[in-house]
Amino acid sequence: MREMKYQESQLRKFAHPPKEYEVAQIKATETAIRFALSKYFQKTGLALGQNSYEVFLQGSYKNKTNIARGSDVDLVVAYKEQFAYDIGQLTEAERKAFKERYGAPKVKLKAFKGYVHRALVGEFGEQQVDLQNKCIKLRAHKGYCEADIVPVVTHRTYYCFQPQAADGYKEGIELEAADGSLVRNYPKQHGKLVKAKSGATHGRFTQVVRIYKGIKEDVLKKGNMHKGQINSFYLENLLYNVPDGCFEGSEVEGFYATLEHLSRDFQKRRMGTYCFATGGSLFNKRAWKVEDLGHLLRLMDGV
Repeated sequence: MREMKYQESQLRKFAHPPKEYEVAQIKATETAIRFALSKYFQKTGLALGQNSYEVFLQGSYKNKTNIARGSDVDLVVAYKEQFAYDIGQLTEAERKAFKERYGAPKVKLKAFKGYVHRALVGEFGEQQVDLQNKCIKLRAHKGYCEADIVPVVTHRTYYCFQPQAADGYKEGIELEAADGSLVRNYPKQHGKLVKAKSGATHGRFTQVVRIYKGIKEDVLKKGNMHKGQINSFYLENLLYNVPDGCFEGSEVEGFYATLEHLSRDFQKRRMGTYCFATGGSLFNKRAWKVEDLGHLLRLMDGV
């Protein structure tokens, strides 16, 4: 029998959620960000009431798959007074009716992103806030943890449109990166699917995800892979596709069972590839490469 690269005691440690003081730090950061936004919009008289924008969590903290010593928070700030849309699935008649009702999109996301940035700088100071390509980064300081704040607009992908009936669409979010690229995903649906998966596996799914994330951090720390090859979102997607039966038993047994399943499917190139962000394939040129998964499995002694 081959010796596994990770001992059971280490795997169990990876499975543990963040400690209480880390969770308290995350909550304090989330509360402070929400307060900063509310205060700025009221002070500047932008008339952005609570119905004009929505702040909600996404990512590992929201889904309870965050790991110890990896505490951060991902907050979406969604502008709701306007929305972006895709009507490519509608018939010509439906598209015409849609445009008659809504007209051309007039989303001013850049301006909204600027408001959010100024609100954070005003509350935390310019040295603690970094405007990045897809988000605004709040640095860890003074009892606050690192946070990614993502200004977005609501996005609707329409599949039917009848003027006398309720609109038929799938709702997500859209952000415009600093490099001009548009990114669309569905964080609320993501959260619901993770919650359902965790419930179906009596909580083992979230524990096993933490184990894989712990290994990911170890792999990155040792320089065996780089961040462009692996991230937590990919791992959570990947494990969501593994059958619920693989999560039976202890968290360590769940890890071994999922690793065996992934290794076997990788060799046969038949992995489940549902992606939370797009509803399409997890593996493509813009997302994860199959070769990177193979490298990770070998590092875990899985293949």
